Amino acid sequence: MKLENRKHRRVKNNGKVRGRTLMASNLDILDLSLNGIRFHSLKRVNIDSRYNLKISKGSIAVNLKGIIVRSLFTNKSLIKGKSQPVYEVAMNFDLLSDTEKSALEAIIKRLNNA
Repeated sequence: MKLENRKHRRVKNNGKVRGRTLMASNLDILDLSLNGIRFHSLKRVNIDSRYNLKISKGSIAVNLKGIIVRSLFTNKSLIKGKSQPVYEVAMNFDLLSDTEKSALEAIIKRLNNA
């Protein structure tokens, strides 16, 4: 069994938090923490690339910046009759401002209470 050494605990999303980037208007967010996020993407994302994304839960929204640390082809999905590749992407956030951190903490708290 592989033990994970994480600074912050990941919180499962189960479709409760929404996200978007320039590459996709809706992200399938798998989980997130104060350090980063893991999501599915229909577009290939290059490791070490920098991205901006916006996540929201109810009235709380935050724009975050970070770097892609993992991007793996996972499977194909049938969308509008076309087979599309699906990638699992992990992104580490840049250093968060106090405002960004507070908003992200509020979103994670809502996930924990859901």
